[in-house]
Amino acid sequence: MEQGSGTRSGLSSARRNIRSTKAPTMSVQLEQGQIDDARRYLSENLDPEDLNPSKLARGGREKVIAMLRQAANRGEIKGVQRNASDSILKALYNNTIGLGILEEFLGNSGVEQINVVGPKKIILQMKGIWTEVTDDDLLFKDSEELRMIAGNIARRVGKELSKH
Repeated sequence: MEQGSGTRSGLSSARRNIRSTKAPTMSVQLEQGQIDDARRYLSENLDPEDLNPSKLARGGREKVIAMLRQAANRGEIKGVQRNASDSILKALYNNTIGLGILEEFLGNSGVEQINVVGPKKIILQMKGIWTEVTDDDLLFKDSEELRMIAGNIARRVGKELSKH
């Protein structure tokens, strides 16, 4: 692995910055059934054009979260209470349409590059220094979650991934 020209203290600083990306959305533990219900609801009610990345960036994300709020309030997402918290709705978005844990890194202006080697191995470049993420809350929980997020990325560009 390439190790930038930073000092040991620079590496510690980068690790602190990585940990500081942790947001309340990632502490929410969703069940697969909740994600499946939300995905099913969105596929039935969301115009595929709304998944266009530039449209999502221009207020589309808020529209999808509002749709998830309505679905939860109508009981269409089992296990999600009426008037669900913003953190639950954001976690549902991140895991149905968004990029899961990667949303945390993409929202951090200090992260220059993200390399996903596997569900438990993510390497970030920050200020030219490469460092591995060690906080379990900032890693995928398993290969299935990583596949799901890879599928979300593929759908954003109009492709599908096979199970193989």
